[in-house]
Amino acid sequence: MRTTLVFVTLTLTSTGALAAPYTPVLRHEVEGLEKRKARLHVARPCSVHPLDYKERDRAVKRLLPGDTVRVEGGHRRPTPLTLVARHGDLAYRIKVACLARRPPDYSYRGKASFKQFYHGLVRDLPRLMGLYLDVSRRHKHHIPVTDPETRKLSRDWDRSRAVLDQIKWVRSQFFSMGYSGRSERTVLRREADWILKRGEAFIRGFSGAADKSVKEELKKIYLLLNRLVSAPSMCARLRRLEEQARKARDEGERRYKDLEPAHRARLISEDIAKLHAKQAEVQTKLNTVIVEVRSGLMALGVKVR
Repeated sequence: MRTTLVFVTLTLTSTGALAAPYTPVLRHEVEGLEKRKARLHVARPCSVHPLDYKERDRAVKRLLPGDTVRVEGGHRRPTPLTLVARHGDLAYRIKVACLARRPPDYSYRGKASFKQFYHGLVRDLPRLMGLYLDVSRRHKHHIPVTDPETRKLSRDWDRSRAVLDQIKWVRSQFFSMGYSGRSERTVLRREADWILKRGEAFIRGFSGAADKSVKEELKKIYLLLNRLVSAPSMCARLRRLEEQARKARDEGERRYKDLEPAHRARLISEDIAKLHAKQAEVQTKLNTVIVEVRSGLMALGVKVR
């Protein structure tokens, strides 16, 4: 009985680790990660530089999703763009933006099929966009780069950019796989550090030469991701409309100053009402975009969060 419970616990733990939500490393977290010698995961292909250049012949040129590193230190202050971490027996300088605190749903090192691979790429994106919108709404759709209290890099801005960059990176992968005219030989040359170990179907799919049915699915996902990436522009649009509504009354007073008070008030109200109608229209689109993208991905068989 005890053995069974241990097995079940280990299974659940393992499954949870594989299904962990994407959690980017933020620049203000680097110092604490150094102190703990934290283990981090590579979320995007990342060029790296060995600290000991005498070892450059042995060193890898880049790290890929599926690789892990152990933080050692040596970052730039006060807002580090890079950190020093060990991969294998060598230490490298690595961009913070490439790393995540948990393993992503996809891996360049694994043995998953091509379909499992690209489904894993998009599985977490609706949740990530939800995080972005939460931060944006909290700041009334104007996230400051600098925290006014500490005069340091805003943590909300850093988090929102990390999330948005991940979504945009995934979208670029689907454009390459669904629309790009790159050749299979070009991909084999550029991605030789990992893709040579995959089968022909995977290589052709990643090169943009998948079977027609697969390619149609890739294109549908790309179009859904386009809708997802449009959400920040809707936030900016709401912000502009809010500012216009605040200015509309003062502008109306100047524009209609020669009219009778009642006539002037009616025209100003109509101008403001038009702006409010536009706000409501954009807000409705923003409120439904994640639901629609999630539904579209689920219809394609993607088990999204």
